[in-house]
Amino acid sequence: MSDLTHGYQGQGTGNTVVLDAILARSAITWKAPARTLPQELFTKNFMPYAKAHWAYDASTCNCEDLARAFSATWNYVTHKRSSWGPKEVLPKASVEKCFGRTYSVGMITNAIGVFSGPAHGNLRNPTTGALDGRCLFPVHYLCKIETRYFDPTFDRQTWSRDDCVERKVIKLNLKLWLSEDGAFLYERNELPAPGFADSWNEHSAADWISHADWKDLTARSGHWRSPDLNKVDSTLEAYEKSKTPERLAALKAAFGKWYIRKQGEVTHRNKASCITRLALNLGLAKTLLKQR
Repeated sequence: MSDLTHGYQGQGTGNTVVLDAILARSAITWKAPARTLPQELFTKNFMPYAKAHWAYDASTCNCEDLARAFSATWNYVTHKRSSWGPKEVLPKASVEKCFGRTYSVGMITNAIGVFSGPAHGNLRNPTTGALDGRCLFPVHYLCKIETRYFDPTFDRQTWSRDDCVERKVIKLNLKLWLSEDGAFLYERNELPAPGFADSWNEHSAADWISHADWKDLTARSGHWRSPDLNKVDSTLEAYEKSKTPERLAALKAAFGKWYIRKQGEVTHRNKASCITRLALNLGLAKTLLKQR
């Protein structure tokens, strides 16, 4: 974790150079009611300084660093204001970890954009590679003062902690996250998005892989197809011709049997994530992909 304050220890102690610079701009109304002081500090002093001096980067200036920097700034303000008198009790700030409490539940954000810098989300269209401003965050941090949340990463203050969330996701393994409703799968892409260590391809369960694409992508020169894989081929072809519940059930059964019994073949033939995508199409991602 980076210390954006460069050594502030709380209650006016430690290095206050950064905090003094944040407060140097005479935007904050020091004698304003205590209930409006956090909002003024965030809007008029903290975020303008952040945009001028920092840029979001997952490794050096991430959501936790920013939330802790605002918490430290509020601590400094309360120390300075209480020293002037009359004595008053100002609310304390807390840094809250939202999602990721067990490192198995994360979130997909709305396309609201980070506060500054080149970061423009880390979700990619798997076909075009384009980023649309949304982020997959296994963990997200906010600063809370009384009942209000302050989120420097997205330059927002809100009463609702989760109003930046498009959907929640569960972790299947190191490379895969699945939306709670099973409608979307997020697969790690080693090509980093600007400001992030990596990125994530978004696959929709509604985008069915065709039988022709399946046969083409799972083909390997000189490698025979096992009887179990041939069964998947035939049931997928049958379901594509007539999408009945019975044929869907047969396809699920054939795919699940092959996936579990033929792990070597699965790994070898998963070109362009075709097998991963069919598991998503069939609603089997949570039961099958989590095992890998």
